Amino acid sequence: MTVISETQPGFVDRMAGERRFFFTMAIVMAAVIVAGFATNLAAGRSSFSLPVIFHVHAFIFFGWVAIYVTQNALVATGRVALHRRLGWLAAVWVPMMVAMGIGLTVYDLRRNGGPFFFDANEFLFGNPFGILAFAILATAAIVNRRRTDWHRRLMYCAMAYITGPGFGRLLPMPLLIP
Repeated sequence: MTVISETQPGFVDRMAGERRFFFTMAIVMAAVIVAGFATNLAAGRSSFSLPVIFHVHAFIFFGWVAIYVTQNALVATGRVALHRRLGWLAAVWVPMMVAMGIGLTVYDLRRNGGPFFFDANEFLFGNPFGILAFAILATAAIVNRRRTDWHRRLMYCAMAYITGPGFGRLLPMPLLIP
């Protein structure tokens, strides 16, 4: 494998291309999540009259989406010092996501038996394992923050992992179920 050093021609172009890629993908993943949940709302499968725990969950998880897009925008525009300071907010946000994700899973199972398109057992195990996988990837990214090549890729994988619920709501199958 060839390693491009900072002194070789093409290094700056390659780095700019990577920053552009990760920022573009952050926008795409955020758009998928927003579109998926907006579709759910438009289809009448969600409501603002839900219990407060659902709104707290939405605030925390959409807050993460905002943090992720902002972090990528900061790196893409060269404001790395601000990116590093905001990174500490991300480090605190991850445990809140784990607690809220697992808490809402248990609450929804007790209240409704889980979402209509999942078996209760699948939801009970799949959701917590999914949010823990996200947390492991995000934590590995934070631990590897000085190794920026690993950091950005691990954070990208963590974000991709939690894009699934938004993407799943865009698929036509759940919309066909009465």
